[in-house]
Amino acid sequence: MFFKFFTCASCVRGAHDAGRGTYRGRWSIGGAACGADCAAVFLPALICQAMLLALAVLAGRGGYDGRLLISPLDLHSPQFSVRSVERFCKDAFLMTYMIEIPVSVMRGTLEQIEQTEQIEKQGTAIATNSHYPLIMGYRMIRGAFFTARAWDNGERHAVLNEAAAWALFGSTAIAGKSIAINGERFLVTGAIDDESDEEIIYLPSSVEDSSGTERTASSFMALLSAERGVTKAYAEHALKALGIQAAHFSVTGVSDIERMYWERLRTSLKALYCAAFFVAAYGAWLRCKGVARRYKSWMRRYYLPELLYKNRAALIKIAARGILFCIAASAALWFMPHILTAFLNGRGSISAVFTDDCFSRKTALLRIFYLPDTAAFAASLVFICGGGAYCAWKTRVNSARFFAASSPQ
Repeated sequence: MFFKFFTCASCVRGAHDAGRGTYRGRWSIGGAACGADCAAVFLPALICQAMLLALAVLAGRGGYDGRLLISPLDLHSPQFSVRSVERFCKDAFLMTYMIEIPVSVMRGTLEQIEQTEQIEKQGTAIATNSHYPLIMGYRMIRGAFFTARAWDNGERHAVLNEAAAWALFGSTAIAGKSIAINGERFLVTGAIDDESDEEIIYLPSSVEDSSGTERTASSFMALLSAERGVTKAYAEHALKALGIQAAHFSVTGVSDIERMYWERLRTSLKALYCAAFFVAAYGAWLRCKGVARRYKSWMRRYYLPELLYKNRAALIKIAARGILFCIAASAALWFMPHILTAFLNGRGSISAVFTDDCFSRKTALLRIFYLPDTAAFAASLVFICGGGAYCAWKTRVNSARFFAASSPQ
């Protein structure tokens, strides 16, 4: 429909009657062939847009809605005690963290371990709080994650991921069993699916280490809720009460990065619309110039009222096309700032996802698909600009041929 009203001159055959001073335009097979040719030019851009759609869908499978990543900018950024973070969570909004601890693990109670010969397994434990599975979006396979009360009391509870559960017990039905970690007995409360192939054990960070010092963390992930008024702006202001300042920490909306994938797709579609509009507008302008020259020659032989009456149908069509032209032009001009904004802000705060090692597993999809998405987005813009330039050139060439062939002798 768009090209039907704003077609380039090369897509229209015209007929005129110099004796009667009338002009008629009609569609032809040649016009359809030209339209197919222009559509083929934009085909690579459409393929890139299909890739952008697929990458946006795949990147959104990570479950990033409402997630906020707080990561240090350098090694000298301050650390925060886990108990101060827990108090902040109760007063403001939920946050979690990951503190990696090298551990040696044996299954069973201490008495069972003394009675049987077991080889200690060296592995990795992550000290965190009770909000971890909710914020990370992980599900429990069996049992439950340790509770906030268990964290407050410093109880020795442990949650094993699927790989660790199979390695130690050969099953995921491990709730209620016991393991020894660094010589201390821990009660296993459940098994969690953390989307990792490594053997990982999750412990309450309130359990003090062998030196008796309180644990600290510097990287966090928060869960925001717009329904409760917890937005990114509110979070940035509230984090100052904890001591997280913009000079030492970056606050990145992970959900904003996910939306960037969809914004690039929308931007590419808007750019395609703008290119098609400008090509069509250029063709309409060339056509109007040719028609205006004919009316100018007819005005030498006919009075203006007579000329307008004979061409009233054509003038009505021109007026209708003019109205649609203004609407399409307004839409194209409205799209332009959005296209420039998306292109300039494309890199945004994605760097925080690449530099943060603490939550790298959670943000893996955003990192994996970022470079292919950037390449597809840039390629789509290049193909759109190239296709628009080619169609404009062909419009000018065919327009000159058309009016030269149909000029009155």
